[in-house]
Amino acid sequence: MTKVVYIASQAFSGSTVLNFSLGSHPQIVALGDVHWLTHYSPEKLKSVQTGNCTCGQSLASCPFWSTVFPTLIQDRALTPSKRYAFVYQQFAKHFGDQAIAVDSSKGKNQLKLMMTIPDVEVKSLFLLRDVRAWSISEIDHRKTALQNGRVVMTGNLELD
Repeated sequence: MTKVVYIASQAFSGSTVLNFSLGSHPQIVALGDVHWLTHYSPEKLKSVQTGNCTCGQSLASCPFWSTVFPTLIQDRALTPSKRYAFVYQQFAKHFGDQAIAVDSSKGKNQLKLMMTIPDVEVKSLFLLRDVRAWSISEIDHRKTALQNGRVVMTGNLELD
């Protein structure tokens, strides 16, 4: 059974810092926001592969992600639920039963989806940040986005 710690929170609440902190334990693997991989188009997934994994390698050359991305890119019939299941099946194969995955996808819909995956034991951790500090981070993010020519709408939906 694959064990997953799911970080539920609002954006800009410190989930990335918590994800990396937990991932520093030798038995824990920080996967980041896995839900993006379940919703991205194959074209977007190809461009994402140029990013870096928490292991320090590019996603395309990471021993784990290099086994996941080709299937996510090629198999257009996979639903988000099946994509999630595939990621955690590959996780179990690569890291074994003793490893614990950290998924900082944040949203309740993704958490509900994860709860339906067979052979995955999910423990959720709800991260709450002081609303004053969260507001400052949100404002800073919007200013930066506007300076970079992006329009930011409510709900952190960004449009180019």
